[in-house]
Amino acid sequence: MKGYETISYPEVKADLEAGKCKKIENFYVYPDKIVSPTDHYGFRIVKGTYDKIRGYVVTTPRSLARYSVAHLKARAFLIGDSKEKFFISFKDGNPANNNLDNLEVRYVRKKFCKHCGKKIQQSVQHEYCLKCRMKYPEFNKVNNNELERRKNLLKDINIEALEEKQKERAKLYLEGWTFEAIANKFNITRQAVEQSIKNIAKNDKEIKKIRRRIIKTEKEIQLLNSKIEKYQQKINQCQEELDMKQAYYNSLLEKTV
Repeated sequence: MKGYETISYPEVKADLEAGKCKKIENFYVYPDKIVSPTDHYGFRIVKGTYDKIRGYVVTTPRSLARYSVAHLKARAFLIGDSKEKFFISFKDGNPANNNLDNLEVRYVRKKFCKHCGKKIQQSVQHEYCLKCRMKYPEFNKVNNNELERRKNLLKDINIEALEEKQKERAKLYLEGWTFEAIANKFNITRQAVEQSIKNIAKNDKEIKKIRRRIIKTEKEIQLLNSKIEKYQQKINQCQEELDMKQAYYNSLLEKTV
């Protein structure tokens, strides 16, 4: 963006009335520039600077509130009257390119409880709000990604071979029940359930480690047996040669008698 060029008040006012620019915060935003009022009954083009910490171009000078140039342009020309939360992505991947045709608005999706419709945080992994999950145990389950992770964690475990308590907890865990729901069902603490699952996985890791050692040792034994066979063949060959030499030696002795 250009720096500190001035524009007269009547010109900006006419552009505002004609829809060529829009007033956002204390700025008048054009598709190709942003201007702000001065103390001399006029306007100047706001200079933008790339903020390395924030990772995008912001308005200057530092003495005033700093805004993202991309957000100002998006609010003026791309989102209309929408009050939804949004963020900006740059089509060419360059956050310093604030051309209007390079900006893409993406809205933050709202998430609602599937049972009561109450709004819940987007980061929450459950599909139901906490109140519904506490009231209805069947809702207190994790999402598909977490369920897949759990199955992978215990995929080599023979659940039926576990102790009865561990078996019950592991089955509910693999069905998607949260630690809290399992704890409530058995009237124990959440930490006890979590530790129980960790112990199952840990024991499985120990078994796998022992199996790997067994396989490694079997290979070493096979290698040693193979060496023994080779050495035995060599011994047999040497024994045959020795017998032949001894027979020849004996025949020579007989001739001297």
